Amino acid sequence: MISAYEYYNDIYVQRKIADECRYRECCIFKKEADDKTIPIRPIKIFKAEHLQWLIKCYNLDTHPFDLYFTNSCVRLPKLLPPTLGNNKINQDIVNKLWNNYYAGDTPNFLTQTDLFIDIDVSSPDEYPLALTWSKQLRQSLEITFGYIQSWTTGSGGIHLIKKKISYTPQEVELMVQKACDEHNIPFLLGKHDVAHVDAGMYQYRRIRRCPFSIHSKTGKIMEKINIIIK
Repeated sequence: MISAYEYYNDIYVQRKIADECRYRECCIFKKEADDKTIPIRPIKIFKAEHLQWLIKCYNLDTHPFDLYFTNSCVRLPKLLPPTLGNNKINQDIVNKLWNNYYAGDTPNFLTQTDLFIDIDVSSPDEYPLALTWSKQLRQSLEITFGYIQSWTTGSGGIHLIKKKISYTPQEVELMVQKACDEHNIPFLLGKHDVAHVDAGMYQYRRIRRCPFSIHSKTGKIMEKINIIIK
């Protein structure tokens, strides 16, 4: 297995990650040796050089970390360099922009939202079940959304993603719940000891794992998988 250091220092990987992060509010969760997690947010990653800078600034080449971003694309302003000292200032700036958007004052702040479905498992043994559910959900939802991508999560589950949809998170939630009910798939909030579809993902600012990033606990890469839907 390739080391995280080798993987993230590959310019091709950096470019793929930057493409996924572009126009999104990103955040990094750095794992320390004492199990402490340091959040680094909000950050902007538009180019490979931005990821390179973050890795160097926070010593991420020697620490496991998880990379997430919002399920929506937004017009972020110029922010201060994302050092620990500037994180709170940047967070206040972005929080204000989101609050203004929710108040209806800046409707152009949000430019795109995605369909995102998190099929969560409680153990690796449930991966075949997650795979079956992913096919069933795609069969039902591709009638409305067209082709939906399937991705590994790095922890045994599956993410279903369709970029740039014309529905609100609330509308998507109802459609996903209906599809889950159709196939007897548990649609649940919070963590559970059984496989399920996470019902807590349907908000504009909800964060999800960045494709092509490494899961800090398992060391596995979030990768696209080709699933044939009959």
